[in-house]
Amino acid sequence: MIYKNIIRPLLFNLNPETAHKLYELFVEYLPFVFLPLRNRPAKNPAIKKKVSGINVPNRVGLAAGFDKDGKIFHSVGSFGFGYVIVGTVTLDAKEGNPKPRFRRLSQYQALVNSMGFPNDGVDKVVQRIRSHSSKLPDTAVVVSISGVTVNDICECLKLVEPVCDAVELNLSSPNTTGIKVFHQKDNFYKLLEELNSKMSHKVGSHSGRIKYSTRAYMAKSLLDAVV
Repeated sequence: MIYKNIIRPLLFNLNPETAHKLYELFVEYLPFVFLPLRNRPAKNPAIKKKVSGINVPNRVGLAAGFDKDGKIFHSVGSFGFGYVIVGTVTLDAKEGNPKPRFRRLSQYQALVNSMGFPNDGVDKVVQRIRSHSSKLPDTAVVVSISGVTVNDICECLKLVEPVCDAVELNLSSPNTTGIKVFHQKDNFYKLLEELNSKMSHKVGSHSGRIKYSTRAYMAKSLLDAVV
């Protein structure tokens, strides 16, 4: 009732990106406010799933884009998600597209996101994941990476792989300049070959985390074009 009658109307009077930033600040600096949302689920084997060697306590996850910079994944992850995806991150820090880049479609209870990939850069994000991932021992931590060159994406993979359980390759951002080069079949397969050659190809433990799986993420229309 408090959320529906007070918090939600206040947030919906703000620009969507401002509302999201405000939420991030609350979770980062005042996490005790969200203690009632924290979940301590019973260990129910029926809802567990094993994906590419990774144990996922349930199939509900937090998608990339919510915590682009790895600042709050450990707090939000405690709300009961089976996995959380940090990012999308790039090799260097990016400002993303010019504002405004979010708009509400209230009649559909939806948002149109044209942010691009604003993020603090992979080095800072990796530092934060390394500092906080131990707070989520039972929740899979995934990092979404992207870029506009093969070298940049491979370097991102090398840096994030030791600190996460899985890597998501995000090539589905039509409003990000330069990414469409990988929508061409030859370029897409060249990228996959390079990434395969850079992977550790080990399922093991690093700082208490089990790794790894790598998934490519793109719109179905693009997948049909490159496969």
